[in-house]
This record gives sequence, structure tokens and C-alpha cells, in this order.
Amino acid sequence: MTIAAASGAIPGAAIIATGVGTPPESKILFGGVIEALGAISLLVLWVNRAKIKKLNPGKITKISAILALFFAACLVVYIVLLNVCVITFADTSDGQHDEAVYFPIWTSGDLSKMVFRAGSREAALHKYGPDGVHEAIRKMPSFALPVTTAILLVIYQGSFLFLTIAFGLLGIHEHAVMFSDQQAQGP
Repeated sequence: MTIAAASGAIPGAAIIATGVGTPPESKILFGGVIEALGAISLLVLWVNRAKIKKLNPGKITKISAILALFFAACLVVYIVLLNVCVITFADTSDGQHDEAVYFPIWTSGDLSKMVFRAGSREAALHKYGPDGVHEAIRKMPSFALPVTTAILLVIYQGSFLFLTIAFGLLGIHEHAVMFSDQQAQGP
């Protein structure tokens, strides 16, 4: 159960501290949501521990394996979408400055034309510069970036939620098995 708690708490704390793997200006949102949903999922498992303890080990193993696959799938989808949406632009004027530009998942209007003409999002950054791209993003519908953030957050959170539940199921069930074995053996 300790591993389950760590799988729910450590990623969120690390994200809040570093922002690694999150869109620009989103580290507290992403980390906080991971912390909150990790805690609530563990509490739900704990409340239902009597039912979980009654499940046979094969079923717990199968459920945990499926949840681990969902974790991996969500993580892969998230990494792909994050690489589509967050493009790092190296400012060659000073050679020291990198800027992360946050694109919506989809493009429209001027931004769509810029990306099409340049051939890619990264090429559009090099051709039109970060300021030109930011201006085109601002001309898109105002919901484009918030919806992108929400989609990324759901996928990212889903990956850690699946992992936390898998560890929690295994931890609760194993804890029950350990104590029932000790009781059967006696002092």
C-alpha cells in the first residue's frame, strides 16, 4: 500500500517542483490534479478494501495488468500530443535562450496557414518567429488552448490514475494475504 501511496504522491510533487513533461505554465495544475485524484482513488480503494480482499489473486493480477497497459497507452498518447503541442524554439540571436511555444492540438485561421506554408509547427516557428506564431494563436478561438490543456490533463492524469489504482489493488490484496497467512501460522 505504501508503493501505491507513493505512486499517487511522488509524480504530482515532482511535477509541481519541476514542471517536467507538462505544457508551459501548467505544472501546478497538472501536479495538483495528480495529487488530488491519486489521493481520492486510494481512499476509494481503502473504503472498498473488504471487497478487494475477497477477490482471488488471479483476478487482482489481471485487473492490475490491464490497468498497467492503460497506463502505458495513456502515457504514449500523452507524449505524442505533448510533442505536437509544445515546440521548443532555440533563439539563435543570443544562443542561450530556448522558448517553449504552446500550440493548440488543432490549428485554424492564420496559424493553420502558417504551419501549412512552413511545412510543420517547428518550421513555422523558424519562419515566422515565436512572436508571429503567438499572435496567430491569439487569433484562434479563445477556447483552443484551454481545451488542449484539458485534453492533455485528462490523458496525463489517466495514466497516473491507472498506475495508482493498480498498485493500490495489489497492495490491499497482498496486505490481506500476508496477514491471513500470519494468522493461519499462529504466533
